[in-house]
Amino acid sequence: MEKGELSSIAIKAKKMRKELKETFPGVKFTVRSDNFSGGSSIDVSWVDFPSVKAVRERTSKYESLRRDNVTGEILSGGNDYISENQKLSDELRSKAEDRIPEDVYDNQRHYWVQIEIEEMYEEVKGLYQLTFKPIDKVQITKSPG
Repeated sequence: MEKGELSSIAIKAKKMRKELKETFPGVKFTVRSDNFSGGSSIDVSWVDFPSVKAVRERTSKYESLRRDNVTGEILSGGNDYISENQKLSDELRSKAEDRIPEDVYDNQRHYWVQIEIEEMYEEVKGLYQLTFKPIDKVQITKSPG
C-alpha cells in the first residue's frame, strides 16, 4: 500500500460513515477503523437513537468473517469485524429504567434497558419521514397523524 493510500477497511469505514449519515440525518456517528494482525475492525458509536438493531441493519454488510465450513468457528486472520456502541444519555437511560417491570433483578437491568430502548426507538422512529430531494439532500418532516 502506498503512503497516503487508504486501507481496504478505511475505505469500508468511509462508505459506512456516508451511509449512516444519509440514513440517519442529524445523528452524529463516530466511525473508526483499525488494522491488526488478526484482521481489521470498524467501531461505530453514537448517543441515544437510533437503536443498535437499526444501525446493525446498515453496518452488518461491511463485516467479513471467514468461518470453518464444518464447525462455523471464526477462523483467525483476514476478518473484518464491526462493533456498534450505543451510548445512552442519563435522560434516556432514566426513561428506559422507568419502564422496566418492578420484579426485575438487578443483574438483569442492563438487558431490560436494552429491550426498552429498542421499544422506545420503534415508538418514535415512525414520527418522522425521510424525504429525499435532488442532489442527495435529505429533509425530515413530521408525519401526519
